[in-house]
This record gives sequence, structure tokens and C-alpha cells, in this order.
Amino acid sequence: MDKNAGLMTTVGQIFTSPTQAFESIKTQGRAWFPLITIILSTILLMYFYFSSVDFQWFIERTVEISDKDLSSAQKEQAINLYLSIGKDKMMYGMVGSMVIFLPLLFCLFALYFLIVSNIRNDNLRFGDAFNIACWSNLVSLVPTLVGFAHIAISDSSQISQTLLKGLNINDLLFNIAPDNIWYSFMTNFDLSYIWISIISGLGYKVYAKTSLTTGIIIGFIPFILINGVWALIILL
Repeated sequence: MDKNAGLMTTVGQIFTSPTQAFESIKTQGRAWFPLITIILSTILLMYFYFSSVDFQWFIERTVEISDKDLSSAQKEQAINLYLSIGKDKMMYGMVGSMVIFLPLLFCLFALYFLIVSNIRNDNLRFGDAFNIACWSNLVSLVPTLVGFAHIAISDSSQISQTLLKGLNINDLLFNIAPDNIWYSFMTNFDLSYIWISIISGLGYKVYAKTSLTTGIIIGFIPFILINGVWALIILL
């Protein structure tokens, strides 16, 4: 019981007092908890979405956005192909890809922290770096919950998949149309990534005993590089 209470305290502190949370995580670890929680919440969100969305509309919109250069005949062929796969198979395929993708993504971020640690001689182990990656991403539950809310309150079954990224800046601020070159960038730019970067920086600070500034900079480097390179590609 005490262990469960301690775990729940750590979960709450990740949102309210990340430094204290990582002091506890540093001794107890438990990367499995945020990893499983994030995967399960993603699976439930996918299931809720596909149970609610107009599948015909979803396929037509997906083809329209992702295959802009196709002719009308080619788009029709693509739509029929996707429809032949069926809603259930497509949902299971997307769920399966996320189950594989999320642990790999966290491993990549852990590898980044490990490389930084080796460069700086901060003596982090892979398990330490993986804890930072997994626990800092636990706050992604917030946009996931927003995604659930979007689906639940929608008065139509024509629900944009971008709403699953509950804090993306396009739906929140810009409402850029799908034919705009910045559409994919804006719909994938979720404000929670800034929060995750801050928390991961605080995690690195605790594990490596760095200054706050150093930790935050290290936490933000992946966010800046990924989005900076993506924006540069669009501009070029």
C-alpha cells in the first residue's frame, strides 16, 4: 500500500513539482508505469476515435490531405483501397504501430540523454536516461484527455484526427487549411512538447546534478532541433 501511495505521489508531483518527483524516481525508478500508462491511454483514445468517427469521411479526408498531388481517379482508387481494409483492421494497425513506436521513441530520447551525459561526463546510465524520457512524457496525458473531450463533445461524427493532438497550435490558434504548406507542422506542434522539454530538463538536472539552466537547455535541444529542421525544410 505504501508503495502504491508513493507512486501516486510521484505521479502528482510530475505535474506540480517535477524536481521533487525526480528525486523520488532517482531512487525508485519505475519507468514501466509512465510507459504503460501512456501506451494504454493512446490505445483507448484510438479506440474511442474510431468508434466515433465517420469512417468514410475519415478516409476521404486522409487521402485529400496526404495525397494532394493525385488525380481524382487516383484519389478514388486510394479511398476504395483504404475502405476495403476496413475500420477495425486500420484501427488495430494504428494501435499496433503506436505500441511499437512509443517505446522506441522513448529509447531514442534516452539515448540522447545518455550521449549528452557521456559528452559532459555526467555518469548517467541508460536506465536513468530512460526514466527521464518516460516520466517527463507522462504529462502528455493532458492533451490525450483533451482529445477524449473533443470526441465526447463533438456534435458530428466528422471529427478531425488533428483533435487527438489536443493542444496542437493549429486547432488552438491558427486554423490553417490543409492545403497550406505549414498545416502538418502546425497540427503536429503540440504545446505539451514545451512542458515535456521543461520537465525532462529538470529530470536531467536532478540525475546529473547540473545547474537549472544547463538542465533546461539540454531538455529543449531535441524540441528545438526537430521543429527547427522541420520549419527549415518547409521554408526551403
